[in-house]
Amino acid sequence: MRAERAKDEREGRGVNGRVLVPFAAGAVVLVLLALHAWWTCDDAYIAFRYSRNLAEGLGLRFNLGVDPPVEGYTQLGWVLWFALLEKLPVDAIVVGHASEIAAGVGLVLAFVLAAQRRGHGALATGLGAIFLASSPTAVVWSTGGLGTMPFALLIFLVAERLWGNGGRPRWASGTALACLLAYWRFDAFYWLGLIFGFALLACWSREDGAVALDRTRLRRWLASVGVLGAAIGAQTAWRLAYHGDWLPNTARAKVGMSAQSLERGVDYLLTYWSTVPATLVLLVALVALALTTRRAWWIGSALLVLATFAYGVLTGGDFMAMGRFYLPALPFLALAASAMFQRLVARGRTPVAAISALALVGLSAPALFDLHAVPQSVREAVQFRWGRPYESEIVYKRGMAERAERWGRVGRALALHTDPSESLVRGSIGAVGYHSRMYIHDMFGLVNREVATGVEVQEMTMPGHDRIAPVDFFAPWEPTYRSARLVMGAERVERERAKQAALSPEERERHRVFEVSTADGFEEDGLLVLERF
Repeated sequence: MRAERAKDEREGRGVNGRVLVPFAAGAVVLVLLALHAWWTCDDAYIAFRYSRNLAEGLGLRFNLGVDPPVEGYTQLGWVLWFALLEKLPVDAIVVGHASEIAAGVGLVLAFVLAAQRRGHGALATGLGAIFLASSPTAVVWSTGGLGTMPFALLIFLVAERLWGNGGRPRWASGTALACLLAYWRFDAFYWLGLIFGFALLACWSREDGAVALDRTRLRRWLASVGVLGAAIGAQTAWRLAYHGDWLPNTARAKVGMSAQSLERGVDYLLTYWSTVPATLVLLVALVALALTTRRAWWIGSALLVLATFAYGVLTGGDFMAMGRFYLPALPFLALAASAMFQRLVARGRTPVAAISALALVGLSAPALFDLHAVPQSVREAVQFRWGRPYESEIVYKRGMAERAERWGRVGRALALHTDPSESLVRGSIGAVGYHSRMYIHDMFGLVNREVATGVEVQEMTMPGHDRIAPVDFFAPWEPTYRSARLVMGAERVERERAKQAALSPEERERHRVFEVSTADGFEEDGLLVLERF
């Protein structure tokens, strides 16, 4: 026994070698890259404002005085977690991002343990972990502020437990995690339906040419579905009682099914595959594993990954960078990669396994640095952000981060020179709303029922931006301001002063101009220009 244990350790197959070393490799890669890509998107500040209002005893609401409160968020679990952080004497945004990275590290660990249960050695597992950790989608959405990484982790854990990866299903923990997943994001029902549906099919098996029903497994499945159904029922009852609607307002504002939206969804998927081609290669490998082995785990994984890619098509895509909707597919694809590496190692072709891993990482990670295997002409041809000039995914992500920072400065300037009782019509409401605390009339309808239900889509543009209300739509509510902009820099400030001086007395009356300076915490002096409604 000691000789076998020593041999395992020498070959990297002991407990330490099979878990700790691959986990450490993947975790270090993920943390370093996530810290490099650290960012906050504007939509995250919408959730942050809900969380802060809840922490301050104002309820789960964006705008005060709106009853019932509008559910302008999708990720209830993340909002509640962030509300707890707002209660603590910490920088909630920094700690929130740290918790997202921690969830990414947890996903690497869950992957390593799953690979170990499949019998993968340390080398194959480590190579798979590095691929997962360096995938651009995993890196970018290890922060961002939307709680995307914890969502992907929960999906993988629920599937891994209820499908019995490497053993019997673990119903108790799987059910508990499924309930948490259902509360984390509204659209979790899509993945839960897939996971539980396949778990039901697994209750039947073929023995001696006949189909046999595992009645014990079926009873446990029914009990698990009952608990989950009760949890979802309670959440729906609360949603109806508190928000007055069974569906989040964000879903009404953003999601619509049409031939054009499906076309754009296909472009969204093709953009992702052309940006991160390794995911398409591994999808083929995963389907091949499912067809050749006919094992439940691989069949379920292939179906879930295919359905995850289909989700992006069915919803018409997501305007945010680097395939956010496809993050849940990555651990399943990485496990297929690990299985492929393990087969090569078992056949004595370790160098080929290492080269294959390097090739997959080479088809994936360089997109973080705007390096691509697929020519730009191809990526431009499948551009899904209709109405915008083409930008690569990482360039677009940088732009998202810069815009959120810029709008945050506008919000801080508004907080200095306006009262929270005043209101503003605005398209991008996150950072402006969070920092200013003003009442915001949302042109995209995320926190306005009237826009989500009363404005028709006129033209398909970027996902989530098809439905937009004109400024004058809000006239019945008598907003204070129709626009707010911050002018920074000496030359721009002088031009703005000249522009304001040239206005007619009537036009000048419609504008309010305030000074902001480095003494207020800004990087340079500037002007806040408000136009009255």
